[in-house]
Amino acid sequence: MKRDLKVQALLYLLTFSMCAPVTARGEQLEAGQFADILENAEPAEAETDPSGEEIPAEENPTEEVQTETGDMRTASEGWVSQETSAQGTKWWYRYADGTYPADGLYEIGTKTYYFDADGWMKTGWVLLEDRWYYFLSDGAMAVSQWAGNYYLLEDGTMAVNQWVGSWYVGDDGAWIRDYGKGKWILQSGKWWFREYDGSYPKSAFKEIDGNIYYFDTDGWMMTGWVYIEQKWYYFNSSGVMLTGWQKLGNVWYYLEPDGTMATGWKKLGSQWYYLNSSGSMATGWKLLGNQWYYFHSSGVMAAGWTLVGKQWFYLNADGVMQTGKLVQGNHTYILSSSGALVTGWYLEKGAWYYYDSNGFMVKGWQQVGNTWYYLREDGTMATDWLQLGKTWYYLDSSGAMAVGWTYVRGKWYYMDRSGAMTTGWQKLGNTWYYLNASGSMATGWNFIGNKWYYLNGNGSMAVGWTYVKGKWYYMDRSGAMVTGWIQLGKTWYYLNGSGAMVSGWNIIGSHWYFFNGNGAMLTGWQKIGGIWYYMDGSGAMAAGRWVGNYYLRDNGAMAVNCILTIGGVKYSFDAAGIGSKVVESGGYIEIRDSNGKIYKVEASYATDPQVSDEDFLTAIAYAEAGDQGISGMSAVVMVILNRMNSSAFPNDLRTVVYQRKQFEPARTGVLTKYLKNLNAIPNPYLSNTRTAVRNAMSTYKLYKEGKGKRLINGVTLPSGKTEFDYLYFMTPKAFENLGLDEKKCDVLYLSPSSDKYKGHIFFNKWVEK
Repeated sequence: MKRDLKVQALLYLLTFSMCAPVTARGEQLEAGQFADILENAEPAEAETDPSGEEIPAEENPTEEVQTETGDMRTASEGWVSQETSAQGTKWWYRYADGTYPADGLYEIGTKTYYFDADGWMKTGWVLLEDRWYYFLSDGAMAVSQWAGNYYLLEDGTMAVNQWVGSWYVGDDGAWIRDYGKGKWILQSGKWWFREYDGSYPKSAFKEIDGNIYYFDTDGWMMTGWVYIEQKWYYFNSSGVMLTGWQKLGNVWYYLEPDGTMATGWKKLGSQWYYLNSSGSMATGWKLLGNQWYYFHSSGVMAAGWTLVGKQWFYLNADGVMQTGKLVQGNHTYILSSSGALVTGWYLEKGAWYYYDSNGFMVKGWQQVGNTWYYLREDGTMATDWLQLGKTWYYLDSSGAMAVGWTYVRGKWYYMDRSGAMTTGWQKLGNTWYYLNASGSMATGWNFIGNKWYYLNGNGSMAVGWTYVKGKWYYMDRSGAMVTGWIQLGKTWYYLNGSGAMVSGWNIIGSHWYFFNGNGAMLTGWQKIGGIWYYMDGSGAMAAGRWVGNYYLRDNGAMAVNCILTIGGVKYSFDAAGIGSKVVESGGYIEIRDSNGKIYKVEASYATDPQVSDEDFLTAIAYAEAGDQGISGMSAVVMVILNRMNSSAFPNDLRTVVYQRKQFEPARTGVLTKYLKNLNAIPNPYLSNTRTAVRNAMSTYKLYKEGKGKRLINGVTLPSGKTEFDYLYFMTPKAFENLGLDEKKCDVLYLSPSSDKYKGHIFFNKWVEK
């Protein structure tokens, strides 16, 4: 229920008629000022009485209180009503004898009523003997209850100048709001507090309704942080001083019970906190006095093992972060200089240690990632060779256990999947290796189990053909070196006692064998060093016997260009080795060339030494033209070679030279002299002669291969002549003596005609004048 402020003001005047009106701050008001207040007063908000009921506008205790009343007065003895035009319905009480109560208080039933001198029942306020009573709308006297702002005691009298519960009524019986408390005043957006006596607090703390406030020197209520006598306090937006933990913005503070902001160390219950100089609660790492502390997000100081992020730290009971070694029970932990619990690898005094995820120092084998390491009993990481029981392991400089091939100080070792060093034969993939008793990989020749094996530079066991220091060896499928005869496919090889493959001539047992450069044993006819030999099916060289029309001499060489007496019969062997019986005629010998033609040759043919073609040509070239320079001797050799290519002459070298009446040195014995001893030719002639022979032989070879023409360095051919194809040569004097026709013989002089008697004449046709 709303209360009119004008009425309220009037009641205050009536209630405090003995006092002059004052302002909220206690200043006395003039009559005109009070009238203005009445004129400008606004309706007040609804208020409640001390009982919690809504309080009506202030009323004069003598005015009636309008309430609903029931009709209880219809009996012969009982209540009687009477209607009046002025006062409405009025009640009186009739006794059974017809009398009625009047002028006093009467109990009817359980209630007390008041009747005036005329016997009418009264309601509302009644003054009796200077004491006020209040009668409800049904006439019953109010007892032990509030009637508006007034309280009726148990005997029905209005209470004055006393406390009713927590409420106080004055000498007029009216309830006095905020009796003895004072009042908050809002002025220009700021608050101040007016005491009951009109004074106000300033530069002071003030407890109001159980809360502490602070007012500045002008009496204004303070809010927020306030610095008072070198201490900080915090007052909320209502001005109430805060205590305990307070989150202001995003920061926590602790305010002591007296409101002062805490700084430094603070123990609350069993927990320690640290408040910075600004009062903010410390969280996370904090360096205090050269020592580190850690505070949880709740501000509680950490102690013992504490996980920060992904790392563990240890802080002692005083909260100090520990570093270095920490021994707890049977375990030793390492805390780094940053305080973090060391896990994983840790280097101390040049030695590596490993700590597991719990910070325990590891001993023995430890797998880190995909790598194994070994930590000794003292925790130090092992490197180099390590023997455990009878097994050796190798750990490199990083401590990693070696697996597979491992190179250690110039030697290779093989470690199996467990890291154990292997010895003996090991098959890796499709390859065999041999590891010595020391574990080092064998290379080169090794005698193992009474057999020789060869291990390549990479350690792989050799199988099959193996080339070692210029020699070939053969290793069987097991890798063992083979000696003696071995057949591979259709080919035979011979490995000597050292296992080396033989080549060339070799006597094995009582027979000679010939092996080519690949070591293959040869059979059948073989030309070796320009000489033909015959090897039978077993590879043994034939000697001192006929093979078809060919004869193998005691040294195995096929007889060629010679006459031999075999079984008392003389045979002549041509350049192709074909033998035929010798017929002697007029001091000459008749022989067949390889084309089957019979020629007469000088008798020295059968007795002169057998030499190589180059030596033979060197001897005849010097004997014929030793004084005619390299070009002259090359020309003589070319004539001999041309004859071998002509059907008019024998087709082999010796028969061409020894042919009757062809080459004078063959007839006179000069050729025989040089064949027996080429060194009889003085230098530089011998050297020049060999050069002339080699030049001619090389040119002739290219000609036969279709790769060049027969040309001689230093010899100029006549006009129209493209090759040196001459078949004859002689001195100019002999040419004249024989009466040959110079124009028809296709003549070539090696020197100008004016000096023609100093050289040879070369020609193609024998035409006499």
